[in-house]
Amino acid sequence: MKWIRLWPDYIINGTTFDELPAMERGVWFSLLVMAGYSPVPGTVCIAAGIAYTQAQLAGILKISPDALDAGIERLTHMTVRKLTKNPDGTLTVTNWNKYQTEYDRQKGYRRGLQGKVTAKCLQPDTDTEGDIDTDSKNKIASKDAKGNGLDIQKPIDPLWDALIKACGIPTNRPWTAPERKAWNGARKSLADAGATPETITARGRAFRRKWPTVTLTPTALARRWSECISDSIGEQHVVP
Repeated sequence: MKWIRLWPDYIINGTTFDELPAMERGVWFSLLVMAGYSPVPGTVCIAAGIAYTQAQLAGILKISPDALDAGIERLTHMTVRKLTKNPDGTLTVTNWNKYQTEYDRQKGYRRGLQGKVTAKCLQPDTDTEGDIDTDSKNKIASKDAKGNGLDIQKPIDPLWDALIKACGIPTNRPWTAPERKAWNGARKSLADAGATPETITARGRAFRRKWPTVTLTPTALARRWSECISDSIGEQHVVP
């Protein structure tokens, strides 16, 4: 297993610090790591039923054999009972399953959840309407090694920029998720229709002339796209 579970409050405010001097605590936490690293989780061993020799284990933990023996003797003592020495020479952590099993049981769920969160943060929004991540078109604040502010320009989407500008949408305020979703859908519809930044700008103006009392939004422009042919850029209205 890649992780082991520790209870800081229990360790600090419980009996661990009272029962174990610093050297023995070092042996204890080292053996916990070995038990997590083991092919038999919870048991310090090379393989099931095969124990490390004293020299092997001391070498791995980078401590003297005497310090290792003293630590194991203390940890297996009846007043401490943090370890059990098995007949085959392996060492089993007391109550390992009680404290570690729940962590292991939920590991798959946490991994899946983490993957979803990471993917959401790193990838564009690609739902059934073909949304793109509009935030990736905005500048982000960063810092260099000295802590100085830097402006980093992410990849530019000319269609998106033209659409936002044509509709007069302020870029200095936060947008809600429903707004971004609707505008992303409109942007994709226009791209599918062969729109260019120039035609978006021209047809936005045509929209305002034709419906001066109607608010121009990306969604409205996409819905009335074919009705906003602009003579100013030499377009012709071709009826299919």
